[in-house]
Amino acid sequence: MVAPESVDKKPAETTDDGPTFDDVLRLAGGSGRWQLKHIVWLSKTCINLSFFLMGMIFLGAEPEHRCADGFAADVGFASLPADAPRCPLAGANCSRWVYDTSDVGNTVVAQWHLVCGRKPLLSLLQSVPMAGGLLGAITTGMFADRFGRRPVTLAGSTLYAVTALASCAVRHYQLLLAIRFVSGVGCAFSLSPLVVLILEIVTPEWRLLIGLLIQVPFALGVMALSAMAYLLPNWWHLQLAMAIPTLLYIIDFWVMPESPRWLVRTGRLPAAAAVLRRVAATNGAVLPDDDALSQMLQRVYEAERSQKVAAGANGCLSFLGQLVQLLRTPQMRRYMLVTFLCWLAAGLSYFGIAFDLGQLSASRYVANCLSGLVEIPAYIVPWMTATRWGRRPTVCALFLLAAASILPVVAVRDWRLSLTLGLFGKFAVTGAFGLLYVYTPEYVPTLLRTIGLGAASVSARVGSIVAPFIIDLAREAHPSAPTVVFGVLALLAGLGALLLPETAGRHLPETVAELESGAWLRQPPDCRETIADLLPGARRDQRAA
Repeated sequence: MVAPESVDKKPAETTDDGPTFDDVLRLAGGSGRWQLKHIVWLSKTCINLSFFLMGMIFLGAEPEHRCADGFAADVGFASLPADAPRCPLAGANCSRWVYDTSDVGNTVVAQWHLVCGRKPLLSLLQSVPMAGGLLGAITTGMFADRFGRRPVTLAGSTLYAVTALASCAVRHYQLLLAIRFVSGVGCAFSLSPLVVLILEIVTPEWRLLIGLLIQVPFALGVMALSAMAYLLPNWWHLQLAMAIPTLLYIIDFWVMPESPRWLVRTGRLPAAAAVLRRVAATNGAVLPDDDALSQMLQRVYEAERSQKVAAGANGCLSFLGQLVQLLRTPQMRRYMLVTFLCWLAAGLSYFGIAFDLGQLSASRYVANCLSGLVEIPAYIVPWMTATRWGRRPTVCALFLLAAASILPVVAVRDWRLSLTLGLFGKFAVTGAFGLLYVYTPEYVPTLLRTIGLGAASVSARVGSIVAPFIIDLAREAHPSAPTVVFGVLALLAGLGALLLPETAGRHLPETVAELESGAWLRQPPDCRETIADLLPGARRDQRAA
């Protein structure tokens, strides 16, 4: 899934010190045709990401296999006796395997014999892109702030495209492992700055809705992957089909804009003015003349620079100091430990259920397609309940629903019921995952908000890294063991979420001292958000009234 960035949902107002960038963007037509065409085009990255993250469900599908030691060299799977061992006895080795590829095709499992004692090598193939993504996520923000959203996104897209195409021709396991790690880095560099870019080119009243909708292409990609895998049973053909769309990244070198918000923030005012002129022309708006526009952008730049200086003067901490602050005080420590648990459960359960869902169905193609389908309402429905009943009860309910859906699968023997329960679990975990991206920054103090969200995201990525190993290793003990692990962890996260504060409608804490005092929680909440508040222009219409 693609998580939305944490953004302030309230539109920036014109202050006494002068206009904000959002005011200038509204003069250029606000969020109009220019934004729409770029968002639609750039969302292809989310589709490519779904192919990359979920492709191993089919690339690494395990065909029926038998050890053919002691049989003729040309013996096929159908010719082996039914009692031929699937795996050799403990302490014994098998020098030759034969596979039944009629069901899942020729996968990497058959290519490199990733069965029995070599099965952890398959889990490693699934996990190593997540590790690459973790490395990329840690460093991409620094590069995007330093060099811009556009060049970092283009560099990441190019890196991913090259490695995705190269992986089609790989015939050595170690080389494929290295390529998938680099691909994970490329995906992180192409996606994270892109999401920031998309949210920076729209006005604030649209950001929540856009943050939701840009995840839909990911779900559509998961669904399309099932059809591609069904039509292309050989893993290198499927890998090629997943890689070919990355050639569209070439067009981005001509059509992808730089974020005008970043250009203003870094003092590149002529370049920002040029982008805003194109925005206004496409949106049918008219900007002030060059001198007036330059003066407006100069005032915006100076205001943001003074805010940055003030923030530094008020005690911005070093990276290590910020990490210490997250766990130094009792209340902050309690919140963050629960937060790490929730994010770990979300990352582990999301990818664990996605990888394991094919085992609950008679067809892994149907199961994966339905898995993508349930994500679409999971991006939207929980947000509606969170605005109506609050963040904490919604997150808690979603994790508990996931546990209540996953754990009974252990005792169910009908695959239809098992698949239905698994899909409910996928819906709940997806909703909780998406909501955590907005909920967490709301109770982490302002000066620690970025590092707090980053640390929580690392917890989720750790969960995604270990999920394939849990599935393969736990299943050796019992076929239902992975399900129990995911369900119990979701249950613990749901109960732990009760210890988090409710933030809906409340003034958010600015400092750790304010959070520790609890005064921000004792204040009566403002008027609760309603579903209508999610709609673009709702708050603007309320102010006009």
